[in-house]
Amino acid sequence: MPEETPVSLQHESKGRLGQRSRREFFYTLKSERVHYQNYQDQDKAKKDLFEYIEVFYNRKRRHSTIENLSPFEYEELKQAA
Repeated sequence: MPEETPVSLQHESKGRLGQRSRREFFYTLKSERVHYQNYQDQDKAKKDLFEYIEVFYNRKRRHSTIENLSPFEYEELKQAA
């Protein structure tokens, strides 16, 4: 099996999450969603997590780092400016 090339998580650029942001996202995902679910199989887990991320996390959940707006609202505001 070929050896995998290490990926640098320290580099942050527009549109990319840094190591801290990833850690915070997965902590939030687990504490707000995964710990309260009992998934019957992997497909149901994938569907539920996709819905959580796309429907709630990205569109409705407020984020303190972006003026307590949802990412969806923040992007709309940036585009309107």
